[in-house]
Amino acid sequence: MAIFAHRGIVNADISENSLESLENAIYLGFLGIEFDIWYWQNELIISHDQPHKNLLTLQSFLLCSLATSKKPMLYWLDFKNVNLDNCLDIVIQTKKIFTFCQVPEQDIFLAPFVTDYNLSQQIFSNWQKVFGKNMNFMAVCEYQHQLQECLHFIRCNNISCLSINKTLLNKQNIELIQQYCQIFAWTIKDKQDYLALQKLGIKNFATDICL
Repeated sequence: MAIFAHRGIVNADISENSLESLENAIYLGFLGIEFDIWYWQNELIISHDQPHKNLLTLQSFLLCSLATSKKPMLYWLDFKNVNLDNCLDIVIQTKKIFTFCQVPEQDIFLAPFVTDYNLSQQIFSNWQKVFGKNMNFMAVCEYQHQLQECLHFIRCNNISCLSINKTLLNKQNIELIQQYCQIFAWTIKDKQDYLALQKLGIKNFATDICL
């Protein structure tokens, strides 16, 4: 089971996708972090929305994680503005940074937030050239009407992971998806949701709360 702190763990004094939210998640015992990345001015920046100021780089974020945590961490990277023009630059930089920080590739989950599956196919092909066939690539599904096309993409490419909106995870959908890949559910906001999904066999979560 992998539990990821969604953009770190925030409170009234700590903002999401910050070093403070990262440190708070590690302090609370999380061994997985989900965070958002923009490719901005040729750098990988930690931010949910288009960045403007106070830029936190992926490398600084990782170095803080390594300095703070006494145990190995898992990293769910939610890339926000991937397209055909920048996808190769993004993945080359990502690999370079994780190699520099000496993070094992099996601990990295690459999730371009793209639900145009023709575009996802091209991103996947480019990224596989850099990370190899064993990379943890995450397809993304946000709405029910996307699910069949998403599963076709997963089946055709042997995609190992699906990042999916928890509201889509009924028993029928779960049984269908689990034939092909691991499910990573987002975003858990209360313990009842977590327990219900766990009972249905879901093992991987992004959460805003301590579970």
